[in-house]
Amino acid sequence: MRKKIIFTVLILFVLFLTIAGSAFAMTNFQSPDLWESVDYTIYADSAHYTMAGISYGPENLKDYDPNTAWVEGAPGYGYGQGLTIYPGHKMYFHGFAFHNGYNKSTKARNENGAVYSFDFYVNDQFVDTIYLSDSTSWQYYTHLTGFNLPPQDKIRLVITDVYVGPWDDEQDTALSGLLLLYDHYREPQPTPQPTQQSAQVNVDETVNQPATDELAQEVMKPKETQSKNATIEIRSLIAIVSVIIAVAALVTSFVILLRARKNKGTDDKNDPFEG
Repeated sequence: MRKKIIFTVLILFVLFLTIAGSAFAMTNFQSPDLWESVDYTIYADSAHYTMAGISYGPENLKDYDPNTAWVEGAPGYGYGQGLTIYPGHKMYFHGFAFHNGYNKSTKARNENGAVYSFDFYVNDQFVDTIYLSDSTSWQYYTHLTGFNLPPQDKIRLVITDVYVGPWDDEQDTALSGLLLLYDHYREPQPTPQPTQQSAQVNVDETVNQPATDELAQEVMKPKETQSKNATIEIRSLIAIVSVIIAVAALVTSFVILLRARKNKGTDDKNDPFEG
């Protein structure tokens, strides 16, 4: 009986370790091998007016302080309100970290809405719709390929849906933090100049040649994409295996406990000193 209890405790310990490993793998999966930056210039389509000396402008998104927030100032819930961001240095841009809502207090959290979704643009070209949870934790969004961005390039986020703050009639939507996730900037390589021999190609053949912009984009594709994807796949596999082991350990522990309880009942019935 004692051996079974010890064995059960060991299995529960393995269960704890596997769940912890799964959580670690999934946490690191969110933004692998990327730097976070608040080195950017940001403008908002609107901001709530200052109250009691407290500002609600977009600069609050850069201070890592949950007691401050950008709160949009348009009538209604803020649909269509956006943020325009210019990186402060050249980077290979991969995505964002968001601190959603106004996290100064439970009261502030509930009196202001939070962002449900953003439309994401780079240089006025639509990229993706980003969905956020109504959580006080930091949330990560990473684009699969990323973008080579010099400082003059523009990133745009536009609110398309919100979590409504139920305790307040002002219908404000808030965001407490915004970080840029990036990697090394990849210097574009010069486009190869045609030699005298290659210049004498047939006109029909030149139609199928890639344009200069397309060629430059090919050159600027990240060389580390395969290694990053491999890292993501490994971490995902670790998380899946951890969950499987955890479930197996839990089921085994449950079966052992049931058998131990059944055997204890049988031993009690056979005990001449009982009853």
